[in-house]
Amino acid sequence: MIWWIWVVLGLALLISEILTPGGFFIFFFGIGGIFIGLIVYFFPNITLTNQIFLFSIFSIISLLIFRKPLQHLFQNRFGGVEEEIIGSEVVVIKAISPRQSGLVEFRGSPWKAVVDTNESLPKGINCRVTKICKLTFTVESLKN
Repeated sequence: MIWWIWVVLGLALLISEILTPGGFFIFFFGIGGIFIGLIVYFFPNITLTNQIFLFSIFSIISLLIFRKPLQHLFQNRFGGVEEEIIGSEVVVIKAISPRQSGLVEFRGSPWKAVVDTNESLPKGINCRVTKICKLTFTVESLKN
């Protein structure tokens, strides 16, 4: 495999990490792709099977070793995202009921949302984010 294909793959994975909300996973596979691209550049006789094996091993080991420390570093340096979102006003774009999740729009993107109360929130109503659990917002009506 040509070395620059690995580098392009790595850069594409890094860009996708930036563009998607997530838990800081794809980053390590992007770094793995760039790393394997450099190895193939300097050692062009490595078989494709060995390249894929090294990519997998390097990406998974770096993910296991560096993910938590880097998450902690970025969370402390830039503040938690939760602090910025909790209290924000959002608009319901798919009705939310006590037993069924819906969708809200936050900064132009849809987010899964639930309510803690027995209240149903119809489409189009404004509400406030009260909690975040993983990628799901807990919301309440602005009337409260």
